Amino acid sequence: MPDEDLAAACTYLAAEGLIQVDWARGNTPAMVTLTHKGIQLMETEEKDSD
Repeated sequence: MPDEDLAAACTYLAAEGLIQVDWARGNTPAMVTLTHKGIQLMETEEKDSD
């Protein structure tokens, strides 16, 4: 995945409150952490797919 696409995806997901991003130089995500809201969404999606 190109760096700019990854940065755009991380920016979007962070704005939605689903992840927290630690940015490195060049607008590149260094570390991404799932937030409580993100975990809840993933659990809901998992239950709905069963």
